[in-house]
Amino acid sequence: MARNGHLSGAEELLRDFSALRADFAALSKDFSKIRKNAPHQISEEFNSRVDDLKERVERTADSIATTAEQKLDSAQSFFEGHPAAALGGAFMLGLLVAKLMK
Repeated sequence: MARNGHLSGAEELLRDFSALRADFAALSKDFSKIRKNAPHQISEEFNSRVDDLKERVERTADSIATTAEQKLDSAQSFFEGHPAAALGGAFMLGLLVAKLMK
């Protein structure tokens, strides 16, 4: 859910993974078209698309890593400032896991 106009970390990650999924789907469609073209064009198109996809994956991976690091730093700062809340949250998470494992 958006807070103050910003996406939460989970929403950002889902958006990034959805973008990757769309890129892979587009790549698959492009491969279908390429297979119908002359063999020499296949190699050129394939290499071009692979390079583009590689760049997108690297950018998305960097974005995900940066977002995860920021969220981890934020959580760490919160828990350091609110140790009772951290302990209560850990307890509730333990209860939830125990309930799910029954």
